Amino acid sequence: MTEILLTAVAAILAVYAETCRYGFISSGLPGAAIAVDSLRVTAVAVGALVFGGSNESIIGVLTVWISSSSVVVVISGICWRAYPSLLTSAIWLSRNRRQVSRFGLEYVAVSMSTQAATLVAYPILGGVGMAAIRGSQLLYSPYNVLLNGARIAYIPHLRGKYEDRPIPRLKLEFQLALSAAVFAIVIVLIGDSIGESILGDSWQFAEPLIPLTALQYVLLAWYWGLVIRFRVSLLEGSSSLMRAVFSIATLVFPVVGALTLGAIGVVIGFSVAAASAIVAGEICLSLANRSAKLRTIRDTRSETAQT
Repeated sequence: MTEILLTAVAAILAVYAETCRYGFISSGLPGAAIAVDSLRVTAVAVGALVFGGSNESIIGVLTVWISSSSVVVVISGICWRAYPSLLTSAIWLSRNRRQVSRFGLEYVAVSMSTQAATLVAYPILGGVGMAAIRGSQLLYSPYNVLLNGARIAYIPHLRGKYEDRPIPRLKLEFQLALSAAVFAIVIVLIGDSIGESILGDSWQFAEPLIPLTALQYVLLAWYWGLVIRFRVSLLEGSSSLMRAVFSIATLVFPVVGALTLGAIGVVIGFSVAAASAIVAGEICLSLANRSAKLRTIRDTRSETAQT
């Protein structure tokens, strides 16, 4: 019961700390966001090292999480006057309910399809197969943090920079995919000793999946580049369509892969799902650019005719 209560408190404080971080980024205070992240990451790392081997590890780690998030809340309130306001939040949600509903449904659809595919694949692969997949994905946890941070920071930054002009073609997607490729090379080249120290006995099962998981993350980085581009360019319909394709493909291809090729097939299936979403996104982007060009031509002709 104690663990459940601590988890609830930690979750509330963590959500508020994340809200502060998002607010700092969107308000042009990247230094404050970095300070918040550094404090929480350091606290979590110290908690894991201190309590990792004890019988009270769960309570200890949760206590550290609560403490670090509480410090963030206090610092945000004192230094940056960031206070929670339920009324202000409710007003903002009401004014932006269309975007909130759209983005919320996108997130739920993608998350549920991923979880559903995993649940269906588990009885097919068994514990060893799922451990291999999870192990290969666990190695990319640091990159997931980087990708999430980039996703949060890029949107307000690019929105201000490219408010009146389009983002250069492929620039954003290429940057994220290149970062994923660099990280993937590092993961592919790690030796058995490092891999075993991180994954333990699961390393021998996860190692064959690492190159394919690298491809999956490169594709996911490109996919997220498109999502960011759509959000910055206010192409909400394109974003929803691409993520819908991703959700459906995630429900289909990993399961087909599990039935035909086992654990390797699941990783290939997730990669194919990401590639399918990218194709859909690129088509939507091309159509949107074409429509924008046609509108520009029509407006130019109309102005010329009037003069």
